[in-house]
Amino acid sequence: MEHIRQNDAPAEPVIEWQQWLDNDLLNTLGNRDAYTFEAIWDDEALRKLACQYMLALGHNRINIVRLDAFYREFATCGDTLHEQAASLLDGNVTNDDALDMALFAPKQARDTWPEMVRYKADQLRAAVLAKAPEWGFVKEAYDDDCEREEMKKRCPCRFNGGCVGC
Repeated sequence: MEHIRQNDAPAEPVIEWQQWLDNDLLNTLGNRDAYTFEAIWDDEALRKLACQYMLALGHNRINIVRLDAFYREFATCGDTLHEQAASLLDGNVTNDDALDMALFAPKQARDTWPEMVRYKADQLRAAVLAKAPEWGFVKEAYDDDCEREEMKKRCPCRFNGGCVGC
C-alpha cells in the first residue's frame, strides 16, 4: 500500500488579503471609527497630518452643521497658528466629525470643499489607508471575515441556495 504524503503548506486564506483591503478596508475603518481615530492620534505622522487638515478646515470653513462644535471650539483655541496647532494636538477641540469627513466623505462632497481643505483631507486619507493594514483591529476584522467565509463554505445549507447565516 502506497503512503500518500500530506501537503505541509499552510491553508490558503478564504479571502485574499489585498483583495480584502481593496474592497473592505474603508468600510472596516468606518465601522470601527473610534479605533481608527485613536490610531490616528497614536501615530505621530498621522497626528501631524490630522492637525494640518483641521487647521485648514478651521481657517477655510465648510458650511456643514455637524462641524458647528468643531468651529466653535476652534475659534477659542488661540490667535496664532502655533496656539491653534497645540490646542488641536492636545485634544481641546472636538474632532471626530472633522476626521470622519476627511476619511469617509464621498468624492462629490469633497469636490465642493476649498482646495486647501480637500488637499489636506486627501493627504490624511491616503496616509491612513496606507498605515491601516498594520493596525491590529484591521487584521482582526480581516480574520473575522475569513472565518465567516469559511463557515459559509462548510455550511450544509450552501447546497440549498447558499448560506443564510444558520
